[in-house]
Amino acid sequence: MSAHTSPNAAFNAAANMAEAARQAAVVPGASLAAIISAELTYFRACRNAAIANGISPAVFNNAIKSLGSQT
Repeated sequence: MSAHTSPNAAFNAAANMAEAARQAAVVPGASLAAIISAELTYFRACRNAAIANGISPAVFNNAIKSLGSQT
């Protein structure tokens, strides 16, 4: 599992929990729709954690947009 290691411990904890949930959802044989949904959920959680902890959410917003969603 990957780990977030920013200087902000609260953001790291939230993002690491989101990553664990993403990895649990993206299992072998998962449909493309399920994978995209898991990715969107992950990036939205990271964006929200970034905003809550005073970190720029730009990279997460870009990822969300690249997956075809605006929010």
